[in-house]
Amino acid sequence: EQNSQASDFLPFINDYPEVRLILAHIGCGWDGDPTHQVRAILQSRHRNVFADTSSARSITPGLIEWAVREVGADRVLFGTDTPLYHAPMQRIRIDQAELDDDEKMLILRDNALKLFDLPPAVVASLTG
Repeated sequence: EQNSQASDFLPFINDYPEVRLILAHIGCGWDGDPTHQVRAILQSRHRNVFADTSSARSITPGLIEWAVREVGADRVLFGTDTPLYHAPMQRIRIDQAELDDDEKMLILRDNALKLFDLPPAVVASLTG
């Protein structure tokens, strides 16, 4: 929606650094500008803001790699937008991204473990 840009959250996230915020739909601003979420992360004063890889626009070649270069792999989380998009296809985008294996594991698993304070055993039980 026009009046709900990622940057609208900056006063809140800057005033409450203990609150973790995930800006969904990386690269999907209402106006077609793919940089809203990344710019908001860069403008935040704290490291409590993250983006996820969900949305159709994130299939734009190089967008995930660009976001990782701008904000770091430790601030990007895997997202699918399931059932709107087929989850395995969303996973393939990460697998095929020009990122090293450590960056991919941060995005696919490790960032969520840290962000949600999950023990590795929980993830192992979910992924088999």
